[in-house]
Amino acid sequence: RQYYTVKFRGKHSITSKLLSSVDVSSWNKIFKRSIIEQSGIRYPLGLWYEDAYFFYAYTWSSQTISFAPVDKPVYNYIRRNGSIMDKTFKKHPKACDHIEISFKLFDFLKEKKLFSKQSRDFGVLFANNLVLALWNVPDETIPHIISRLQEFYDKNHRYIASFDRDVDLLIRRSIDALQPPEIQEEQHPNEESLSLRIKNETKRLLRPLLLRSSPGFRAAQNAVRSLDSIHAKLGGAEPQNKPITNDLANAISKIEAQVRKITNK
Repeated sequence: RQYYTVKFRGKHSITSKLLSSVDVSSWNKIFKRSIIEQSGIRYPLGLWYEDAYFFYAYTWSSQTISFAPVDKPVYNYIRRNGSIMDKTFKKHPKACDHIEISFKLFDFLKEKKLFSKQSRDFGVLFANNLVLALWNVPDETIPHIISRLQEFYDKNHRYIASFDRDVDLLIRRSIDALQPPEIQEEQHPNEESLSLRIKNETKRLLRPLLLRSSPGFRAAQNAVRSLDSIHAKLGGAEPQNKPITNDLANAISKIEAQVRKITNK
């Protein structure tokens, strides 16, 4: 109920802060046909969470948004058994479509030459969708997510970095932090807990990003619980009383800097 509560009244300029407080569903909105046709916005076929794609593609192509003065319920929303949202929270492999929506939105921004304007919003959305995907997929789907992230980065990082090196570094650090322990141990053979410590710190640093980028989307308690679950899934318990290494300290400081820059923009 909190997620769908209308928090504004009247006409507003579209800002990052405003969009972070608006749900992305299509069923409770009226869209301007001329903007849809001019921008060529269509729901992506075959993907879950297509409402999120449509919402961001539309609002990033618009200047203002208006909220009706609704003081009582006018629509009865029911989450039925077997729906996409119902399956999402039952560890379904298609929950990885959260990141596919991010990729589609990047393609849209690039095609419409809007990325330079919306790069920071994209960075926040990317991190938020990554957390949601990791939270909701079965364990066996995580390698697929890592593979898709790497493919996306290899293809697009030069373009992203040409406009916003902070967002580029955030994506790369996210990939690094999600690598399986054996890969990180090959890079750091003398530090068995390095990968686990990076994952633990990444979880801690992404917590405020999730909460700031989608207030009301999840209760804070559930968000923190989900991130704790992700950490357990990706790394497990940390060995205690091991000194932090220079490599780890550098990695963590860079992740923290990118998260802080994006959330404080």
